[in-house]
Amino acid sequence: MPSTRPSTKIASKPSRLVALVCASVVCAHKRDWLSHPVTQLRQDDDPAPETLSRLKAKLLPDLERLVDEAHRRGRRSAIEANQAELAAVRAELACAKAQLDLAASIISTRGIRDTTLQERIVTAAEQLRRQHRLPFCRFCATLGIPERTFRSWRSRRNRPPAPLPPPPAPKPAPRSRNEGRFALELCPPDLQSLADTTAISAFGIDLRLVATQDPGRRVEQLLSAFEAQTTENAGLVVEVITRALADLPGIQLLVDQGTPYLAEATRNTCEKLEIDHEPQKEGAPTEKATLERAFGTVKRLLAPLLDLTGRLADALPALRRPDLAKAAVTLLLVTFLRVWRAASTQRNPSVVDRDPEAVRDVVDQAREQARADNRSRKLFLQQMHADYHFEQFVSRDAFVRAHRRHALEDIQAAERVLRDRACRCGVHRCDLYFAGILRRLSEQGRAQRAADRAARETQRQRERESAAQGARQAYLSAHPDQRFVLALDSLAVQHQTFWADGHGAALAELRIALRDIQRRAPLVWHYDVDGLWRAWAATSTAPQSSLVPIQCLLERERAAVAPTNQRFTQGPLSATLQPRARRETKRPPPPPDLTI
Repeated sequence: MPSTRPSTKIASKPSRLVALVCASVVCAHKRDWLSHPVTQLRQDDDPAPETLSRLKAKLLPDLERLVDEAHRRGRRSAIEANQAELAAVRAELACAKAQLDLAASIISTRGIRDTTLQERIVTAAEQLRRQHRLPFCRFCATLGIPERTFRSWRSRRNRPPAPLPPPPAPKPAPRSRNEGRFALELCPPDLQSLADTTAISAFGIDLRLVATQDPGRRVEQLLSAFEAQTTENAGLVVEVITRALADLPGIQLLVDQGTPYLAEATRNTCEKLEIDHEPQKEGAPTEKATLERAFGTVKRLLAPLLDLTGRLADALPALRRPDLAKAAVTLLLVTFLRVWRAASTQRNPSVVDRDPEAVRDVVDQAREQARADNRSRKLFLQQMHADYHFEQFVSRDAFVRAHRRHALEDIQAAERVLRDRACRCGVHRCDLYFAGILRRLSEQGRAQRAADRAARETQRQRERESAAQGARQAYLSAHPDQRFVLALDSLAVQHQTFWADGHGAALAELRIALRDIQRRAPLVWHYDVDGLWRAWAATSTAPQSSLVPIQCLLERERAAVAPTNQRFTQGPLSATLQPRARRETKRPPPPPDLTI
């Protein structure tokens, strides 16, 4: 697109229009200097006489000024030389006034509620009054702040600062509901099955509910199989296991150490179905945590209906029958499980878009964690009794009762010693030899574990202190004013022993606080520092003799921080109000063609 701006090229000779305007100027000065009137000099395509008159009146003042400047001899006066600079200063003052008017309108409308900003405004007003004798009333009028409000801000100077709040304690990481080895992403389907028994009551009859659960499918199928009977026995357990795991060879069956689950019939059924029978650690309900939670869910949700059957049996004693109670529990459970499965829409994340190699690693880890031989004293002693054929010396139950009071680590250490010496010890009663080894290693193990506990407690204490210190430093970094006050308090404590020119931890904290304050408000950070120092000096309990050396250290450190942002050390208003030094430059002589 071609430009529409007029050409600034200078012609080689004056144009006709310029000549006519000059003729009008000459006619205005003295008409006799022209041989013909201006109206006779113009042609048909030239502007009208009225237009020429208006152009002459408009251009005459500027033409007079240009001719006067071109005709002047010698250098210009200092005032005329600084006219451009004075015009720039006037423009800057007009811009600053417009900005101040905008700020005043916002402040008068919204107000200033932040006490830090109020303190900064008071400090700035006092500094402008000292340096430029700017009255408080004019300062308040310029910023749109009521004088009464400003006086209340100033009167708050002598109030003690707010105490340092304690740093926030580090919050422990939230624990997942599925945390542990039964997390869905760590427990693929058809890998393990849990079996357990719980008590349930219907129509006033106490029943034993035996159930199994696949923890990898518990979201969609809460229970795999169940059976309710008045008594619990191995036959009931075998029936439930067969119904649930008949078509799943290789699956691990996790059970507790109850008699029905460790019975010979149960073990034979597992071998027949090619199921890995894995008893868990005694006295640890968390070994089957998901099944225990499922029992609790079933009882809680079916409690109103089960309570209703109990009230019916109280009203009609003829309903208090075991067969009716078993049928009612079975009906309620079947209905509940069908509703549960229909409402479930979630899938196990361990089999959704997972690498087969990663799934294989998860399976291997889950199988290894399910083996409780190395986590249960009873199971370990039973396995050891069978491996070393101690049945010729002592029964299995007696052997377990004799040694289960010792720590599992000591039992395992004694077994390792016996493993190396059992074949050549020359002692016919290896069980007694093992008991002696176990007592000796148990004493050493107790001492070592006590030392390990103390070391772990010391390490935890260090970690807590480190976390608290980290939280405190993070809080002070976010609140540099508090760090500044704490640094001044520390300097006041050691003011009588300022060795090495005050260098130390307190001075280092003061430097960090100054840098943080400058980074927070680079334009007015020195106002914040002045306000904080005055507030601290007015409320501190330090002796008056310590204020002067502390202030000297503060000014030294502030001067060291200031050059990093030298262009922000003064605000725009104070920079504008300060007088400017006149530049003394030697001007070249005028060109010869202008010399008359």
